[in-house]
Amino acid sequence: MGLAEKIRGNAYYDYEEEQRSSRAAEPAANPDGFQVVLVKPSQFEEGARIADQFTGSRVVVLNLDGAARDVARRLLDFLSGAAYARRFEVEQVANSTYLIRSLDSVRYEGGETGSADGDYWF
Repeated sequence: MGLAEKIRGNAYYDYEEEQRSSRAAEPAANPDGFQVVLVKPSQFEEGARIADQFTGSRVVVLNLDGAARDVARRLLDFLSGAAYARRFEVEQVANSTYLIRSLDSVRYEGGETGSADGDYWF
């Protein structure tokens, strides 16, 4: 067998094209394992269910736009206590919107791509 036959035999004839999956595209897994949970409660009774979301790898976005003013205040007080007990912190990010995240979560600070005050939390 000559050199040309070896090259032709190895390079061209043994090559098999990979089979492509026919499945639809799926979202990629989050390598950091963080999950974002968006909640928009309207009743105080939903507070316990929201507090159950305070686990290590979750960031909770609390939108109180749809809640009555007294209900929103009670919910925020209750969830602030639950967050403190589980080593989470509550930060206001908009008029009626709060970010509740673990104190152990990654915090990116500063840089040209940062927010107006230079901080991002993930």
